[in-house]
Amino acid sequence: MNRNTTLVSSLLAATAMTFFTGLASADSGGTQDLKRVEVTGNKAFEMARTDVLSVCPSAAAELQEALSTAWSRVEQEGTVRVQFRLKGGSVGRVDTSAGPRGYHHALKRAVRAIECNNDNAGEQLFAFAVHFSDPDSPTGNGAVALLSK
Repeated sequence: MNRNTTLVSSLLAATAMTFFTGLASADSGGTQDLKRVEVTGNKAFEMARTDVLSVCPSAAAELQEALSTAWSRVEQEGTVRVQFRLKGGSVGRVDTSAGPRGYHHALKRAVRAIECNNDNAGEQLFAFAVHFSDPDSPTGNGAVALLSK
């Protein structure tokens, strides 16, 4: 177990013990004046959707076309991870990580231009990866491929 998992497990165990102790006290007829407690904060974790092609069906072709010149400038194989927010048909914030840094700016610009249609009224987080490879390689099938996480 890593340190974070151990910490979370310990916190959950302590919370459960406190909760059940309170229940036992309530069952035994003891009365306590409980004060109201409000907990606020940011979401700790949001799960990204990886079904990009279901809402942006032409994304693979659009990225291939938009990034066709990126290989000639950078000429480095690698995989760049992408996360973007989609609200309706509008692509919002785009973040890139990992892989050759030379592709990040062009990839952000290309993702912002993708045509999507998300009927869901809320904003959603999507994630995928783009692999850059030598189009002239015997095993290569083009400069860019859309991969889901």
